[in-house]
Amino acid sequence: MELSRRELWTSLGAGGLLLGLAPMSSADEPESKLKEIEEQNVKFVTDFCAAWSTLDANKIAEFLSDKIVYQVIDGMPLIKGKEAFVKFVTPFLAKKQKAQWDISRSHAIGNIVINQRVDNFYSKSGTKDDHFNVIGLFILKDGRIVEWKDYRLPGEKEKKEEK
Repeated sequence: MELSRRELWTSLGAGGLLLGLAPMSSADEPESKLKEIEEQNVKFVTDFCAAWSTLDANKIAEFLSDKIVYQVIDGMPLIKGKEAFVKFVTPFLAKKQKAQWDISRSHAIGNIVINQRVDNFYSKSGTKDDHFNVIGLFILKDGRIVEWKDYRLPGEKEKKEEK
């Protein structure tokens, strides 16, 4: 069966239309998968921040890799390893009656999550409450935090020194 020129172009046009209605191409799938991973990573870090309300260093450490590298704030020494982390935070948490971390924003790019938050710690004795306004940088691998560093917001150091 021979097609006229008009029938050929009509057939090609209809085929093109059908292609346009096809599901996303595989080139779009990696972007969709990346977005899903980034959403999961933000949720994971948000859950980690919420775990501080337990005041239980071991429960908090469940989110960390065994080889975690942690820096309390820029300029402080690195704490390396989950055991060292637990040993470091346990005495601090023992003095607190309550912890609440308020996250104002979070963003992920792949396995990196950055959040801005205020870490509020309330003393058992009522003598000193601590509030830290920071930017947190978290790197995740294999479902755990492998690196975590907090940075002061510009002006935060000066405010503390003025008090």
